Amino acid sequence: MNKRPVSLATKLATVDQVADAALQPAAQSRYLAFRNALIADGQQDEQILQTLWLFLWNLADGRSVNGVH
Repeated sequence: MNKRPVSLATKLATVDQVADAALQPAAQSRYLAFRNALIADGQQDEQILQTLWLFLWNLADGRSVNGVH
C-alpha cells in the first residue's frame, strides 16, 4: 500500500474552501491574515491546521476569536 503524506498546501486548500463558504468578507480577511501569520511564523503543519480550524469555527459561529466579548 503506497501511502503518501498529504501536503500542507492540500490541507490548507480544504480549510480555505470552508472559510470561503462560511465567512463574510471581513471575516475572510481576518482568517487569511491569521493563516498567513501562522505560516510565516514557522509553525508545524498540524499545529497550523488545528489552530486554523478553531479560528474558523469561532469566526463562523460569531464568537470572539480572542475570548473577549
